[in-house]
Amino acid sequence: MSFIYRAIKYIFSSIANCIKGFFGFSYWLLQLFHRGLYITPLKKTCSGTIAVMGNGPSLKEVLPFFTKNEEYKSIDFFVVNYFILEELFFVLKPKHYIFTDAGFLSSKNAENKNVSIDMMKKVFSSMQNDVDWELNLYVPHNRRKSFIEFSEISNKNINIIGVNTLPYKGFNFARNFMCKRGISIPVFDGVGSVILVAIYVSINNGYNNILLYGVDHDFFKSIAVDDNNCLCEEDKYFYSDKYKSTLSVNYNMHGNQVSVKEFFNKLAKLFGNHELMHNYAESSEANIINCTHHSFIDAYKRIPLDMPAHDFNAILNRFGKPHS
Repeated sequence: MSFIYRAIKYIFSSIANCIKGFFGFSYWLLQLFHRGLYITPLKKTCSGTIAVMGNGPSLKEVLPFFTKNEEYKSIDFFVVNYFILEELFFVLKPKHYIFTDAGFLSSKNAENKNVSIDMMKKVFSSMQNDVDWELNLYVPHNRRKSFIEFSEISNKNINIIGVNTLPYKGFNFARNFMCKRGISIPVFDGVGSVILVAIYVSINNGYNNILLYGVDHDFFKSIAVDDNNCLCEEDKYFYSDKYKSTLSVNYNMHGNQVSVKEFFNKLAKLFGNHELMHNYAESSEANIINCTHHSFIDAYKRIPLDMPAHDFNAILNRFGKPHS
């Protein structure tokens, strides 16, 4: 009797998953063609190791040690947002840079997101005038035009590349197939973090080992609920000593206050997206290593607390994958 029950339950579960997959895939296709069919122009032209640098406050602790040994010259670097304002940017000379947050992509969004226009001008001015090596700069493909107008970057050394950041929906077996061809990105719903796009770009560029720094993901340590039951959040970044942020009411993209339930649901999706990215990396034979001590991401390999995060040789000897 229990066998028959399990069999019936399995059949109905399979039918439900097929129906869910069909409607999800149909919705994804509608979004794809509504945005305009776009294939991210990434080919596996890179190899070896890349260090992806997040915004987390832990990055501040490890940055001074990055150039302690000559090992850093043998790997590529991928940075985000305001990193160009750090002196170390011109020592590391990153090969890849990325913006995904709407506030960085147009003047209108910058005003809505309360992004400092003066800081953005410093970022864009430095990119325009000071970058004298080849730099790939990635933005969502549907914001590429507005970004170019906003930034006014015409530096011949900077290649501005549009990335298809449309989250995949539908049948799970087709997820990695679509993402490897640059038609979608392997996340549930909403990217949630610039780091996920940076990892995706690194995988599709062909890197064997992807080291993650500054991906603390301990957002819940920076929230509070005020006397009016408003969820308040403080953005904590590794550069927060220079550009201090204050505790402010959390709003969603529609301008509505975010509840505690919404906040943690969003976090659950974010960590779920990292699990999907881990699966995608394995299917692409890429190796992701979390080098951020005390990071809350549990989807990837991670270095132990007694291993120095800047010791690239030790990390790769223990956790790395041979270069193809």
